[in-house]
Amino acid sequence: MRLSSAGAAPCAFSLPTVDPCTLPKDGTWFIMTNLEGKIHHTVGNTYGFRTWIEYGFKQSKNELGWADYRVTDYASIERWWELVFCAYTLVSWKSLCFADQRAGHCSCCSSGS
Repeated sequence: MRLSSAGAAPCAFSLPTVDPCTLPKDGTWFIMTNLEGKIHHTVGNTYGFRTWIEYGFKQSKNELGWADYRVTDYASIERWWELVFCAYTLVSWKSLCFADQRAGHCSCCSSGS
């Protein structure tokens, strides 16, 4: 099926599937492209390599020891530590030992009198 509007490139729709009679949900894709020709075989074959590429990357990460780490941007790390320090501060303020230290007498620490 081809659609085209004024000034836009024509779009072609194709339906690559593993079973054209039943069109199973987990084995049927809808593709819209502005490329010419029948590309659904190329797209299907290329997409089929994705599983093996991901498998290879996972094995490589495990062998290199990178599977134990997660890459996170700096802003997210800062937000995390802000939350951790806020929680620590709130717990500290509510702690009896710190309340006694602020009052000048602490019975549970060696720093108080």
